[in-house]
Amino acid sequence: HFSRLLHKASSTRPICIFLDAVDLLSPEDGALGMSWLPSALPPHVRFVLSTSSEAQYGCYPVLCGLLCRHKDCFLEVPRLSTMECEEFLSHHTSSLHIQLTPRQYQVVLQYLLLCPLPLYLQLLMREAGDWTSDSDVSTESFPPASSIEGMIKHLFEQTERDYPVAMVLHSLGYITASQYGLSEAELMDVLSCDEQVTSELQAPPTPLQWSRLYHSLM
Repeated sequence: HFSRLLHKASSTRPICIFLDAVDLLSPEDGALGMSWLPSALPPHVRFVLSTSSEAQYGCYPVLCGLLCRHKDCFLEVPRLSTMECEEFLSHHTSSLHIQLTPRQYQVVLQYLLLCPLPLYLQLLMREAGDWTSDSDVSTESFPPASSIEGMIKHLFEQTERDYPVAMVLHSLGYITASQYGLSEAELMDVLSCDEQVTSELQAPPTPLQWSRLYHSLM
């Protein structure tokens, strides 16, 4: 069926499929073996895939084997340069309407240069968004972590301090355990039947409580 759909592409209605982080696909059903990837594409069809080249994921070597005759298909995305980091930081602060003092700007830039990745900057700006011009920022207290993994861990720990712990842990656990995710209504139903959550809140969780938790993680 998928192949038939691809053949419906035309010059006036081309098909471009973007798949990000295919290395994070579930290993079930041989997804990481990339057997689902067409060996040849019909006219007017393009695939753009991204994957980590780290050996622990194993997806990149498989792609190299499948596309061994098309090495020009591979494009390495390097880390941001110093100039790109400065431009990215300036654009990000402007788009989020965040005003940083020269000192705060330099501290954020200093750590962005050590981990020049867009996701890391987004996590840094979550912290910087609460600063005022009087906030005393030093490299000893900021950032909470110098890696994406550390920043995400800090985000979860901070969320657990700001919201009922059981609701945070169980909400994320249910979403992770579900195969295709949960709608808000489904999650609220599950949480309402969770004795630990209702005991901690002394009542079933409300949509407003979930909404606040959701937006704190976004």
